[in-house]
Amino acid sequence: MARQRQMSLQQGTITTDAGGGTTETFAEVTKIYGEVDQLSASTLWVQNQQYNGTFYNVKVRYQSISPYFGGNTDMKALGNFQLVLDVPQNDLSTMSANLALKILTITNPDLRQMNCVMLCIA
Repeated sequence: MARQRQMSLQQGTITTDAGGGTTETFAEVTKIYGEVDQLSASTLWVQNQQYNGTFYNVKVRYQSISPYFGGNTDMKALGNFQLVLDVPQNDLSTMSANLALKILTITNPDLRQMNCVMLCIA
């Protein structure tokens, strides 16, 4: 069973250098709490794109993230956001500190309980 973890929601900004290369940097927009469940390492298709890696379900309060996505949960809106887990040094869990999770999609919005689940990849 997952337990509540503090994490930061970060938004990425892409900048172009003089040589035409791009760099993405992330800045924290808010701190949120949620339950993090590691699923498995595999291949998964999400919205017609193939992903290989370790997947996580992150359950959060819908109202804690909705101002940043503006109710838009498609890949274009989510593409420049990530979650970074704030794991204390004395936490003996299997999750590493500062684990960055790319948000792939938001599933199961339960507005009655005010929760939603984000599918993420490490």
